[in-house]
Amino acid sequence: FFLMIRRPPRSTQSRSSAASDVYKRQVYMSSKKILVVGGAGNLGKAVINAFRLQWAVANIDYSENKNAHHNIVLKSNADPDQQLENVKKTLTNFSPKFQAIVSVAGGFTLGDISDKDILSSTDKMLQMSLLSSIMTGNIATEFLDANSFLGFTGAATVVKENNFVIADYAVGYCLSKISVLHLATFLKDSPKLPTGTKVFTVNPTTMDTPQNRQSMPNEDPNKWLKPEVVAQDIFDVCNQKVKIENGWNKIYSCCLLYTSD
Repeated sequence: FFLMIRRPPRSTQSRSSAASDVYKRQVYMSSKKILVVGGAGNLGKAVINAFRLQWAVANIDYSENKNAHHNIVLKSNADPDQQLENVKKTLTNFSPKFQAIVSVAGGFTLGDISDKDILSSTDKMLQMSLLSSIMTGNIATEFLDANSFLGFTGAATVVKENNFVIADYAVGYCLSKISVLHLATFLKDSPKLPTGTKVFTVNPTTMDTPQNRQSMPNEDPNKWLKPEVVAQDIFDVCNQKVKIENGWNKIYSCCLLYTSD
């Protein structure tokens, strides 16, 4: 169910490749460790790039991220409960504890309540956003270190004046993101998490990704949120450059943002 990056035999490695492996081992042994769920997506790639030079990074996704120090690649047809147990067994080999665990997994699909495929589109969104977040929370109960950070990804679309809203053109997407935010609210007070855990959420608006540029060619991507901006905010939180309270919630609006405690 998972794939680990394998190094070629020593005799076939170039000096630069060997030096890179040494560097990765040094970072892994000496640094703080973060687990990124969804590290192969656009936001996930930005998060891993933000952390990889100072933290040891493990990625869980359906494809690997070569910039992560370790990868666990999931299988889409595997039994979810068994796969979760296998993931946790594998994580033990990487690190017994992480100083940050964040879920940036997700996706977007249109879905009107009157659509013929509303059930399948909603199921897809729940799988991508909610179940990945539940898996993240479950892993955190065992692998998150004390006084560490647990992050989730919602969406600015579903939050309006501290209330949740559902856009009629994306019912499944909005429901999945609202559920993630409810999960984060539940977990911030959960006794199952380690002492001193700070749960936080980021809620991006439309992000500047290749997929969005392709699907919305007439829109101005300069008005969209860069994934690197969100990744830097997550990096600043986990490095305590930004002091947050448990339950911190950041909501972006184009290039502007506000926070809600």
